[in-house]
Amino acid sequence: YVHRSRSRVLGKARGLLITAVAWLRPDPSRSDTREVLLGSSSGAIFEAALEPTRTSRYRQLFTLSPPAPLCGLAAEPFVSQGAPDDKRLFVLAATPTRYYEFVGPASLEALFASYRELSHLGHVEVEGPPPGTAWPPPHKGCSLDFDRRRGQ
Repeated sequence: YVHRSRSRVLGKARGLLITAVAWLRPDPSRSDTREVLLGSSSGAIFEAALEPTRTSRYRQLFTLSPPAPLCGLAAEPFVSQGAPDDKRLFVLAATPTRYYEFVGPASLEALFASYRELSHLGHVEVEGPPPGTAWPPPHKGCSLDFDRRRGQ
């Protein structure tokens, strides 16, 4: 990863193929630590706290079952409606064929712990690529087409 124009190896993740990253919004009182969620090709979700000279925290939070490579992660803190002191977190994890939503306490450990107890994790199926084709499939109206038209 790069911190203030210097790249550094994330040694604790050596051998892990990181396929998705979500940067959590930094705490305004701490300017040097950035917490990130890392998704792997095996469907594991990790938390890492990155500082200029070291990785202060690195731990596995969750593994999708059945395992599937993560191709996207997003995290968004929010406050419960009508309860301004109830800080919560929404995490979206995407694989090539499914979306998983995690909603719960603002603590990543507490959020994912509640889902580890479930025997079946809810998900949304999405159409995946037909065998032997490129992903995403090009079609009219997709954002790639829009960007090409805008540049002309």
